[in-house]
Amino acid sequence: MKLLCPWNLPSYVPANGFHPIYAALFDKESLPAVCFDLLKAEQLLNDPGKPGKAVRCECEKITKRFRNRHKSWALAEQFLHVINPSSQALTSICFHGTEFHHTVPYTALERPFIFHAESFMPTFMPFAFQGIGCLPHADEIRNWYGKIFSSPLVHTLKATMIFTVSPKRC
Repeated sequence: MKLLCPWNLPSYVPANGFHPIYAALFDKESLPAVCFDLLKAEQLLNDPGKPGKAVRCECEKITKRFRNRHKSWALAEQFLHVINPSSQALTSICFHGTEFHHTVPYTALERPFIFHAESFMPTFMPFAFQGIGCLPHADEIRNWYGKIFSSPLVHTLKATMIFTVSPKRC
């Protein structure tokens, strides 16, 4: 399995970037992971030649697909701004595999991803942060993240909750 770890892209800066808890995963050569060099990525994006044009073209395609798919979602533009279409374009051109997100699932839903949630509220960044108490725009956020996580996760969480709180023993 090839993993893309987008934690040093601009969208992850507010989420504190790479989390040290994952360092042991990437110290081993058995888990191939790709992380981006922001300086090289920025140079590629600004390249006036063919490589830069390809990234900018992909950026436009991703932005258009995202807007078309999610035009009914009131918060789509805010989320699109945060996930940074140019970062999504770079990852799309430079990498084919599975994204590995932690804390926040900053994905354009262009490919499969793995998500590790550290706590509940930061999952909904940029719309909610740890300690805010309530979730503004809860219906729109619930609808969006329901699409991201879909029913397998919901089923697994329900089954886990039932098992852990049940007084019955096998």
